[in-house]
Amino acid sequence: MAATAADAPRHITTLTPEDDERRAKLYGGLALPRAEREREGQRAREKVREREREERASSYECLACGASFGSQEKLRLHSFCHAGEKPFRCSQPHCLKAFSSKYKLFR
Repeated sequence: MAATAADAPRHITTLTPEDDERRAKLYGGLALPRAEREREGQRAREKVREREREERASSYECLACGASFGSQEKLRLHSFCHAGEKPFRCSQPHCLKAFSSKYKLFR
């Protein structure tokens, strides 16, 4: 007859100081208590949010729609869609098609 989970011995294990030392040697450093690990994670998330805020502050924003761009050139290209300019023209002879984005020209 097969043993069931109810028949299995129950063990409650805790880490001894020796186990902590062994883990520290294996994984490089003492394990931080849970509260400290959570604080470290929260600090890391705050740093990411701060970096994102700084990137947004240094970006270029479209005055017409509020879209943000990483460079002034990308903002300039985006502004064509608001101004109605179509600087990208088809290179085929006798074709008069023009587009506001280079992507649409090559589609």
